[in-house]
Amino acid sequence: MNDRCVSRQSRPDETSDRHAKPDQPRLAVSGDGRGVIVWEDSTDVRRRILARMINGGGRTLGPVRVLSQALKAWTPDVAVAPDGALWLIQDANPGGVFRVVPKK
Repeated sequence: MNDRCVSRQSRPDETSDRHAKPDQPRLAVSGDGRGVIVWEDSTDVRRRILARMINGGGRTLGPVRVLSQALKAWTPDVAVAPDGALWLIQDANPGGVFRVVPKK
């Protein structure tokens, strides 16, 4: 990596609770620079899916948002549809039933 690349990097931005274990990070960005970062956030008690929106051509991050409704949710992935919509898919276990859950 050259010095020019290093100088363009911003300082790290904390995304998870310091007691949680972030895992499975995924990133999707549309052609106009909007995007989303999603990850699995787990503790000894729960696993959930968190996200931060990317705005301003990648210059700003929105607040951390909880995307999963189940106590156990894992393996997130994101994609940009041809119309620019951002899609999330995750595994979840709401009420003891295993499901794959898509969200737009």
